[in-house]
Order: sequence, then C-alpha cells, then structure tokens
Amino acid sequence: MSKGAFGCENVVVITVYNAMKFFAKIAELCWFFPKKQHFLQNAVFIFTKIAFLCLSEYVPFFFTTLKTPIIAFVLWTMTAFCVFAQNQWAKEYFQRGEIELYLGDHKQAITQYDLALKQWVGYADAYFSRGRAYLRLQERQKAAQDFYETIRLQPNRAEAYFYLGAVFKENKEYDRALEHFNRALQLDNTLPIAYNYRAEVYRIQGLVSLALEDYNKAIQYGGKQAPLFFGRGKCWLSLSKPQEAVADFTQAIQLETRQPLYYQYRLEANFVLGEYAQTAQDIEHLIGVLGGNIEPTYKSLLVFCYLQTKNWQKAIQAMENLPTEQKNTPTFWANRGDCYLALQKNKEALADYQALLAVAPDSVAHKKKCLSIWWAGKDYSKLIDEAMLYLEARTQDAEVWYWVAFAHFALDHKKDFKIPLNTAHILGYKREDMDTRLQPYVKKGFKQR
Repeated sequence: MSKGAFGCENVVVITVYNAMKFFAKIAELCWFFPKKQHFLQNAVFIFTKIAFLCLSEYVPFFFTTLKTPIIAFVLWTMTAFCVFAQNQWAKEYFQRGEIELYLGDHKQAITQYDLALKQWVGYADAYFSRGRAYLRLQERQKAAQDFYETIRLQPNRAEAYFYLGAVFKENKEYDRALEHFNRALQLDNTLPIAYNYRAEVYRIQGLVSLALEDYNKAIQYGGKQAPLFFGRGKCWLSLSKPQEAVADFTQAIQLETRQPLYYQYRLEANFVLGEYAQTAQDIEHLIGVLGGNIEPTYKSLLVFCYLQTKNWQKAIQAMENLPTEQKNTPTFWANRGDCYLALQKNKEALADYQALLAVAPDSVAHKKKCLSIWWAGKDYSKLIDEAMLYLEARTQDAEVWYWVAFAHFALDHKKDFKIPLNTAHILGYKREDMDTRLQPYVKKGFKQR
C-alpha cells in the first residue's frame, strides 16, 4: 500500500488497530451473550468487508477516482462503528452494575461500573452510580470524586449535587452540605430527598422552623414516606409540641411497623403528654420488635407506666424482667409490695415490705403499710407490738392509735384500749368512724382537734 494512494499511513494503521480491538470485543460479547451471536457475527462480516475495501490494493479505480473523500468517509464510518460498539458494551456493564447495586452487592457493582468506564470514559451515569455504591460502602472520598466527575459531565444534574451534599453531611461538613442541597433544589425544586436531607441539617443546626418547612415540602413532593413523617415528628418534639409529634410518629409507624426508632420517639412524646397507657403499649411494641434487647431504661419506664395506670399484675411481671442490679433494692421491694397490696396479696406484700425495712429501717411509710396488713389480717398481737414502736416516732398518727385501741378491745384487754381510743379521738379520728362498740367509751370531755 503506497503513501500516494492514501496520503495518510498513520490513520490507516490506527484504524487497523481499532479494528483488531473491535474484533476482540465482539468475541468477548459473543461469549457473554450467546443469544446475540447471530447479529454480532453479521456485524463483524460487514465491518470486515468495509475494512477489506479500504485496505485492498485490488480496487485502484475506487481510490484513484474518489480518493480522499471516500477514504475519509469510510474511516469515519469505521471509527463511529467502533465507538458505538464500545458504548454498547459500556451500557451492558452498567446494567449489570445497576442490578448488583439493587441487590446490595456494592463491591461487585463497582467492578461492573469500572468495566463500563473502561469502555466509555465519559459515561456520566456510570460515575454517578459508582459514587452511590462508594457512599454506601462509606468510602466517601471516592464517592465525592465520582459525583464531581458526574457534575463535570452533566452540570445540570440535580441528583449529583444532592449526593455530593450527602457526602458532606456524612462528614459533618454541614455548611458545604447545605450549599450542594441548595444547588440541587435550584435545578429541581421538586426533589423530595434533597428537602429531607436539608431538613436534617437544619435540625442539627438548631434551625427547627426551617427544617419543618423542608419536611412539609418533602412530604408534598415525595408522598407518604415514613422517614419524612419521622423527621417532622422530631421537629415537633423540639418545638415542645408533643401532640403533633405523636401524630407524625404514628403515621411513620403505620407505614413501617417494624422500625423500633419510631416507637422510641413516640413513647417519649406520649410520656411527655402523660399518656402512660399509650407509652406502655409502645414499649411493649418495642420489646416485640427488639425482643429482650432493649435498654434497661425502657424496662424501668414500663414498670413506672404500669404503676401509674394501676395495672398491678403487669407491673409485677415487668419488674421480673428488670436487670439484676435493679432487683432486690428498696425501690423494687416498695413497688412490688404496693402491687401485691393492691391485689390483696397481703402475705407477699408483707414479705416485700419487711425485706425493704431490713435495709431501710427508717422508712416510716412502709412500717405503716405493714401495720395495715396486720390490721386487715386481724393479727392483733403483732399489730400492738409493732404499732407501739411505730408510734414512738409518729405520735400524731390518729389512725394507728385507733388500730391499737381496737386490737386491745378485740383481745379483751379492757384496761388497755381506752387510752389509745381517746388519744385517736383527740388527734382527729371521728367518733362516727369508730366501731359502734367503742363509741360509748369515747369521753365526752375530750374534744377533737
């Protein structure tokens, strides 16, 4: 082949080299996609014919007559076909990467995007998706590089600015994150995820009112999504509006019933409202979702809610699930004793109160509860002995003085019941509230205080 015939030896050499690369890729693609072999083989055949015409020494008229224009056209056609084929291969690799990304295999997705970019270095979608994969792997620097490259290739792509802002948000560079979220929303003011992330940054920075506005727009453009209602609920909670917060957390729970975080925040809002029954239900749901792996604070809170709603049996059951360090303490014995007392299980209540008094003997209130159990159980001898010790510290307790008087009367201690009886009357125990058998013994000269 002479230089005079073509006048462009180097171009021909490059073209032949590209043709060889093309044949190799065709073979590779045929191996990967056997269903497309027939089409690809025909393409190779046509390409070979064109190359043969270009390089043949046996059609001098073709070249000498039409010369450079025909050669240029043929070479341009060959190059364009090579580029088209490479772009198609790039798209094939890209689609494989998208599938891997959807399935959660981020490393394999990155491998496919790398192969796509080797075929097509200006493939913006591949840079964008690879950046998302890197971000999910917490390789934020690499993700940022890919999003910057996407923006260079597609400067008006709102999602690329958003994801770049997300990288800065993860790095806690909130001002730079806001800058890119703002740019994303300038390009697409209906992008709900950008409103959502910008709202989170506003909330972190204490700009709760601005965050609330963004959550409203995110819900407007993004529809009913649990994270959006959850985020707005946190804003209401920060603004000391627990009722609105409960409404949004409830919406989030209805959309995602297995998300424990939603229950945690709703129970806090309900607790602020004093809705202890609803708080207890949320803790029960939380236990159902997390099993036994909940914080001890919530177990204690559950006991408190049951006590407040007078659900004594459930309170006892909840106390059994408290951590070991919270059991066998004065508070534990006091609360469980109160539950047993309310359920009229006096024997169990007395055991808990006595266990408490063994370590906290100065607890006057629980001493009186023990006395009330002996009084209700008609254990008058025990009542008298313990009551006299109690009255040494609480001389003004009219009710206990009356219990002592009645106990002496019931035991037929005729000489011992009158003084405590009249002492109770002096301290304010009404005559009409006494047993009718004792009323005649109240001295008329004694006046109630």
